[in-house]
Formats: sequence, structure tokens, C-alpha cells
Amino acid sequence: MSMSPRWAAATVALSATLAVHAQLPPALPLPKGTNVLVGRVVDMSAETPIGGAIVTLTGHFDDAGKPLPGIPQFSPRQPTETKSIMTASDGYFVFRDLPAGNYTITAGTFGYTRGSSAFQVIEIRDNDKSAPVAVRLWRHAAIGGRVVDDRGEPVVGIQVDAMRTIGSGGSVSLSSVGTGVTDDRGIYRIASLVPADYIVGVLSTTTTLLASTAGALDLSAENRGTYSATMAELRQGGMFRTYGCETCYSSPSDGQRIGDFVFQRLGPTLPIAPGGRPLGFPNAFYPGTPSPNEASVITLRSGEARAGVDIPLRFLPAFSLSGVVTGPDGPIKHQVVQLVPPGIDLSDFDASGRAVAITDARGAFAIFGVTPGQYTLSTVRLQPENELTGQGRPLWATQQVTVADADISGLAIAMQPGVSVSGRVEFRDGSTRPAQRQIVTLQPFRAQFWRTLQAVIQPDGSFRSAGDPPGRYVVNTSAPPGWFWQSTTLNGKQMVDEIIELGSSELTGLVMTFGQKTNAVSGTVTDSNGAPDADAAVIAFPADSTAWREGVFSSRRTRRVNATSKGAYEMTTLAPGEYFISAVSFRSMPALNWSDPRFLDRLIPVATKITLGVEESKNVPLKTVTVGRR
Repeated sequence: MSMSPRWAAATVALSATLAVHAQLPPALPLPKGTNVLVGRVVDMSAETPIGGAIVTLTGHFDDAGKPLPGIPQFSPRQPTETKSIMTASDGYFVFRDLPAGNYTITAGTFGYTRGSSAFQVIEIRDNDKSAPVAVRLWRHAAIGGRVVDDRGEPVVGIQVDAMRTIGSGGSVSLSSVGTGVTDDRGIYRIASLVPADYIVGVLSTTTTLLASTAGALDLSAENRGTYSATMAELRQGGMFRTYGCETCYSSPSDGQRIGDFVFQRLGPTLPIAPGGRPLGFPNAFYPGTPSPNEASVITLRSGEARAGVDIPLRFLPAFSLSGVVTGPDGPIKHQVVQLVPPGIDLSDFDASGRAVAITDARGAFAIFGVTPGQYTLSTVRLQPENELTGQGRPLWATQQVTVADADISGLAIAMQPGVSVSGRVEFRDGSTRPAQRQIVTLQPFRAQFWRTLQAVIQPDGSFRSAGDPPGRYVVNTSAPPGWFWQSTTLNGKQMVDEIIELGSSELTGLVMTFGQKTNAVSGTVTDSNGAPDADAAVIAFPADSTAWREGVFSSRRTRRVNATSKGAYEMTTLAPGEYFISAVSFRSMPALNWSDPRFLDRLIPVATKITLGVEESKNVPLKTVTVGRR
């Protein structure tokens, strides 16, 4: 059984995570102590106990058994072994023989979620007589409804996605967090959702493969050599965006055979229109629009099961697009081409909502099942010569296409070299550059993931990227141990958000400065009664809203930490500048997407404004605020 794109992406992400953890030293044993931690797991909305929940405690100590300083979620050291226990029927749990130190605690059970608070930070001191810790969980929510066609007839076997949104304006970035499939009545149900805001839709996802390419992507054991060789070429041709045979939504040999091609659609095979053309449908969002910008937002409360979220699908005669992709050296084989409808900007891990094709040995491609409308045809290629040194020849192409009432053939997609970025790194106080390897990467504006050729910083501190398509990017860089990225300038001007825009010519003059000290903002969080508030998250975000209003969030500029059980918080390594900072009760943000621009906008009137320098430390006490949802 083959994997859907979403499961494939999750598998890739999980494999990467496991690979990282495999390189870390084993977890340290938890030192013995004399302290006891008593707590209770309760329902967040009803405050009723939850029995049978699994509670997991992780300590944060160095290899000498001493507590690591600061807040543990920013600890660079490997945590200790975990301890787990099940709550009694009254929701209580007890951990014994604990040394003084910092801990993180999580809890989970069927039907509940941690929501916006993935863990709590616990501070334990010797002879501490603190009150029992409350670990609160939200009930899962659900969305259900019916999918019907133009005549009101049920659409059977179609996938429906519940999506979270980021950004605003002309394009909304979507991330699917749950799916359901319609039954023989056209009814679907998406369960196990966290209480939050969603849009719901049916995404038109198709793949057109040459039959020989589909066969080469067969995952069977006897085809392993061919599969590996084909994948090696496809990774250069943009398959990192759609993760390989994970563009296949069934077995590579399945799908609708059209001439020399295999046409695969996520969902059932559609009938032929009266005129002889195959049917297709555009993306459809509740309550019945092809644009996510016009979709209705569904707000789910804890344990809520929302019904009646019905989605009409409009079936239309579908057409085909075909053409040839060429580069500086001629036609390009095994290049991934994507056809993207307007207003949709899905996660880079996922090709949902788009049409994907792969070129043959002559650079030719075909895309079937395209309904009338305006689209962007795009393709990106990596041609790495040496990824360790950042050498290569990235290529790109983009073209606007309008599909009316006829097939389109003869498209000439000429890929051209990417645009480079160059600059240097500097170290404060005249220090010489450390010997450790450093890199610079570019992340496309609002993208969640990007496999680009990294630029390696040379011994003299200079760097130059291999090139990327024109557009806006967020600059990222690594810091040697003991050094901190303090500031960034472009042609001598301080950059607010490390956002650059690539045009038609190389961008020069980017300077990143490192120092051996960093800044910090810390303090205590108290509730309305003046008591330390452990049920709060502290959020800092730039006073300049240019980036975050468009859904761009950098950990150097936007940060969230959980208050500890004693109400303490700390943030370090923020980029210098002006910020809003606020402590928000978990109870007022039940799994809210805290990085949603609409949420941050509502925080501004109740936030504290601060200015933070590159090596400045500030103590900012905060009172917990409750933010309503609109």
C-alpha cells in the first residue's frame, strides 16, 4: 500500500528527526533526590479530573547531576531519562525521589489534547511545599458535513481537509491538520482536532506521470535499483517539494491510463463529460468558494462536534496542458512541474491542491484534468556539484497560464539560473573567526520548509549563495559554539527582519555580526490576584508588523515560552529592536495558533512595549491577560 503525500511527508520529517536524535548522546539518568511532585490532570473547560492519563516527567540536568540554568526548553543539553505514571481515578499523580531542578511535564490520554501548551515547565526546590501542579487538557473536537455535486447528489470517496491558516491578504498559507473521507452518503467526519480556527475544503490534487516513470517509481523489492536511480534524479528536479513516489496517491501502476501517461487523482475516478472530456473540479472551500481567502472560518471549542459543514463540488470539463522544459544545456529529464491555482499557498511538505507532472527524457510533460481558470506554472531545480561547499547551479522558471475551453500545447518552459546573495560575517571586538563550519541559507517568504543549496562561509568570512528564484526570503545562518548572531545589515542599513528580496541581479552587501554575549528578557508572570501564574505563555513579537502580518515568523523575532510553575520566564538571543511582550492565559487560547497575525493583532492593546539591544538584559514583570476570540 502506498502512502498519501501527507503521510509520506510525516514519514520524511519523522525520519529526519530520528536521524538527528540518533546522533545525540543517550539520555542522562535522572539523579536521585528527596523531593515529591504532586499533581492532577483535569479537563481544561470543565475542571473535572481525568483518570487514566499518562503523565511524563523529563528532567534537565548536566552530566554531573546539576540543574541546567535557565528555562529548559532552551537548554542545549540532552535531557534526562523520562519517568511516566498513570493518573488515578481522581486525576492525581505523584512522582517521588526527585532532585531539585528544572523539569518539563506532559500528559495525554484518548480524546484529549495538550492544545497550545505542549508541555509545562516545573521548578522543584529542596523542601519545596508548593501546591499540587495542575495539568490541563482540552477535549478533541470534530467537524462533519456532506459533499455534494451540482445536482445535490453525494460525492463518494472524496477526501476533505481541515486546514489551519497563516497570513492574510492576497495569499493564505494553508496547513492540513486533519482529513476525512466521504461515505456512500457523501458524509464525512474529521475527528481528533484541537480546539482552534479552521477552514475546510476539498482539494483537487492530481499527478500526471509518463507510464514508464510511474513504473520506475514502483517501490517493490525487485525494482529497488531503478527506484533509487530515478529518485536521485527527481530530487534534483524538485521532488523534495512533493517527496517522490509520495506524489503517487496509489500504487504507481494504478490510475487512469491516457495514452502513454498515467493520470492519478486523490479520490475517486471521475466519469466522462457528455462531450467526451474527462471531468475535473477546482479546489472547493466551505461554504462553496474556490478561494481560501473567501472561505468561512470555523471556530471549534473544546469537545465541540460541528456538523452541517457541507461543501458543494462543481464538476467541469477538464483540459490538458503540455510542453517542454529546457535549461541552459537543453531539455531536462525528470523535472517536477507544478500547476498552482491562485490564492493557494500550501505547506512545502505537501502537493495537495495542485497538479504535478514529471518530464520525460525529452523534457516533455503533460498535465491532465485541469479545469478552466488562471494558474501559475512553476518549477525549481537543484544541480548540486558539492552540497558541502554550497556549489551548484539552481534553475527556476515560472509562467502564468490561463485555461479557457481548449487544451494547451507547445508550452516552452525555459529554466534560468537562480539569483545569488553575497556578503560576509564579522565578529565583534576584533576577534578572529572561529574554525567551525558556518552556513547561510535562504527560506522563501512564508514557506515552512525549503531544501536550498546552502552558502558556506569561507575562511575570510565571505559567502556567496549558488542562487535562488527571484522573490522574498528570510536569511538564516548558523553560529559557532559560544557565539551569538547579534545583528544584520544590508549595504550598511540595519535590517528589521532579515528579509531580503531577490530581483534579476545578484544581491550584495549582506553583513551578519556575531558576538560572545547575547540579550535576555526575563521576569515573573502573575495572575489577577498577584500570585505566580503557571498557566500562561509569554509571547514576544516585533513592534514592526510588516513581516508577521504576512505570516512570516522567525525565531529571532517572534518567540513564545511557557511560564514555569513559579511563574518565571526567560527569552534570549532575540534580534535587537522594538517588541511587544505579553503573558496570555492558556484558558483564553485553547490551541489557538499563537502565531496567527489576527491573534497577535489582538494582543497589541494589552501588551508591554520594550526595546532590546544586542547585549541588553531586561527584567519585565507581566500580568496574565485573557484574549477573546473573534
